[in-house]
Amino acid sequence: MTSTRAANPSAAVSEPLDQVLSPPEIEHRAHRFFSPYFLAVALSLLALSPFIVLTIATSVVTDLIARSLHAPPSTLEIGSGMSNAGYALGAVVAADLAQRFVQRHLFLIYEAVFVGASLLAAFAPNAPLYLVGHVLQGMATGLLLVAALPPLILRFPPTRLPVTVAFVNVGLFGAIALGPFLGNVFAHIGQWRWLFIAAAVLGALGWIAAWFGYDAWPPMNPDLPVDKPVFPLAIAATFLPFLGSALAGRVGFGSPWFWGPIAVGVLALLTLIVYEYRHRREPLMPVRALSSSLPVSGTIGAMLGGGAFVAALSLITRTQSERGVPLLAAGLQLLPLVAGVAVSSMLFHRYITRSGLPLLAASGLVAIIAGIGVALSVAWSANPAWCIPIASVLLGFGAGSAVAPALFLAGLGVESQKIGRAFALIELLRSEAAFLIAPVLLVLAVHVGGLAGIREALFLSLGIAVLGLFLAVFVYVASGTRRHDPEINSWLGGDGAALHSPRILARLRGLPLD
Repeated sequence: MTSTRAANPSAAVSEPLDQVLSPPEIEHRAHRFFSPYFLAVALSLLALSPFIVLTIATSVVTDLIARSLHAPPSTLEIGSGMSNAGYALGAVVAADLAQRFVQRHLFLIYEAVFVGASLLAAFAPNAPLYLVGHVLQGMATGLLLVAALPPLILRFPPTRLPVTVAFVNVGLFGAIALGPFLGNVFAHIGQWRWLFIAAAVLGALGWIAAWFGYDAWPPMNPDLPVDKPVFPLAIAATFLPFLGSALAGRVGFGSPWFWGPIAVGVLALLTLIVYEYRHRREPLMPVRALSSSLPVSGTIGAMLGGGAFVAALSLITRTQSERGVPLLAAGLQLLPLVAGVAVSSMLFHRYITRSGLPLLAASGLVAIIAGIGVALSVAWSANPAWCIPIASVLLGFGAGSAVAPALFLAGLGVESQKIGRAFALIELLRSEAAFLIAPVLLVLAVHVGGLAGIREALFLSLGIAVLGLFLAVFVYVASGTRRHDPEINSWLGGDGAALHSPRILARLRGLPLD
């Protein structure tokens, strides 16, 4: 039912717009009823959103799952950490497979794995089977990230890109925003399994959308040599740190079972980055291409801002629990997160093709800082109900404005055909920070105890967000970066990067400003 496209999936953008959208572009019978763009957006959102919702929602229903499966909550927390590690590793693996195989076939396989994993977790009679299903969910979603987003971005004309990034932002961070609300709703009714059944249904709908709407264009770069050292380093860089952070609540911060895996994993990550930067041939991870000021500044903001956001969200949820807020009320108080994400998506739609994209990313970090500041008042106020919705709006806007624009600051800094590999690297780094910072700060809050522990952890997350803003702005300014509109048309046509920035700290080092 599909036909093979040209080797360059973005080649269509070099044609006149009316030719790109004309009837000859119809490649599936389903396109007579649904536009190709609608199907591409639908399969992308259905592929990525379910697991992202679950990453937050399952933290709310952990105790419920533990009682149902007769397992200690700490065991489920380790499984959650391994699932997040699988997500980060899956993106790296998918970046390589996309170079060698037809992505339509890969997407259908990845989505089928996600559906099967969701059903396994939903109907698991015991903790081991549940953990296997949940970890496979994470890995399948990481694979789907690289199989879904680059084709959605590259396949359609430049006029579609602003709408695309708005949909992506709503799908990714709107899903995060819905996570606490849905988690509290399912905890209230005591039916955690329906969360995973719903994820399986959405995944199946994504598979159907892909069957009708995913074009079978050729592999990206089948002649690319296999970058063998990347995979053992990526495995160590993902599973070891996530294991260490997940074990913190069980073994304590002073145990070698906590800091040992984290230290070895971080060392593996640094080794991976250095190895790929010094790679003599074309590396799988385009580290050197992403080492200029805009990608580095954006990556720092995404890592530290995203980590502070996830930590603050977890700590606010714990504050509600400490204060005995009813589950439904707790979920409703956090629902304004979605409004914040919606506002950020509208601004992202406006600025993706303009010079203000770095400013939008910086405003997101400022909003995260402000949101954490308001959240701190929740831990002191006698009646914090009015504070949580305000903090939620600010945090939602901050996540949607800081992390996704930073992802595109990196992606637009490389050739369009390498965007999947760039996304894989940035997601590896972002996940490493986000899902290491939050669990450790949550354990710290529990260790100190009560609202005092939550306040201490929130202060640390505030410091992390401030550090992220300072470093991102410092790299931007000290490199002599000049604002300019992205060259979207030429980038989609395969002609170099869309954003050009000087070498890292070029102005400070007295280097020419490219």
